[in-house]
Amino acid sequence: MGGGEFVHPQTYLTRLAQCGIQWFRETRDRQIDVCKARQREKGKFSPPFDSRTNSPARTRGKPLTMKAIIILAVLCVLSSWQAEAQPNLREVNGQIYNSRLSQLWQIQTGKILEVQTNGIVLQTFTTHNVYQNVWVPGIYGVIRDRYEKRVVSSDLIPAQRLFINNCSNGAIDQKVSIPAMKIGTIKIADQVLEEWDCGTPYVAPPPTPEEIAAAKAKNELAAKAVEAKAYQAQANAVRWLQAQATNGDASAQCSLGMHYLNGQGCETNREQAIYWLKKAADQGDLEASNTLARLQK
Repeated sequence: MGGGEFVHPQTYLTRLAQCGIQWFRETRDRQIDVCKARQREKGKFSPPFDSRTNSPARTRGKPLTMKAIIILAVLCVLSSWQAEAQPNLREVNGQIYNSRLSQLWQIQTGKILEVQTNGIVLQTFTTHNVYQNVWVPGIYGVIRDRYEKRVVSSDLIPAQRLFINNCSNGAIDQKVSIPAMKIGTIKIADQVLEEWDCGTPYVAPPPTPEEIAAAKAKNELAAKAVEAKAYQAQANAVRWLQAQATNGDASAQCSLGMHYLNGQGCETNREQAIYWLKKAADQGDLEASNTLARLQK
């Protein structure tokens, strides 16, 4: 686990939305300038203008609308968020934890005071806000004049110092946010600190030959089940076609002949295939006639 700043996946939404809005506004302004320039230079009718949005009206081939930009931004966020939501398995004292889901894990934010070979000393802070009642004039007939409690100053006050194991990346005075779990206490320079651990990345061992064989057998069994289900569906179709073909339905006779020809839902039987195809061809079925012509070549 490095000492870089931890960024929550939700911040992607704000960043992408801001970029999308800015891009949309710039594109809209360019369209407005182009329309006005065409009106001045050619004196001809320019693309229709939408007074509600102060932009060119919707036409074929026009750039993405605001709605489309927001949809694309949300899709990008969801894909990024999905990648972020994958299990982040960390190993602490021989135990495996999912640091994104375990309630034992917390984000520790502060400033690095000391960097050691196996961890860092982190100074955390609390925020001290100073409030003051501020007079706010109202709007006549809508909101009355009033006092509001507002923050006039905010200071960071040193809280406690923590030792975080398995986090040696970073520099002194660097501000970091690190996911870690508490494992006890540790004495450093005659001072007892809470000991936290951000763990080491857990890499699952490669599958054993027995596991590979079991997975292969399971896949083969599933494939056979799918194949059997598909064959049963074809067999049901053959039974239905048999009844329709016997009643003289040309389309059913042609389909039944193709099933016998290809062995779909039944045993391959060339004689039965030609028999039903001829019956269908005698009734003017073009597909049956073409198939018989190919079989006779």
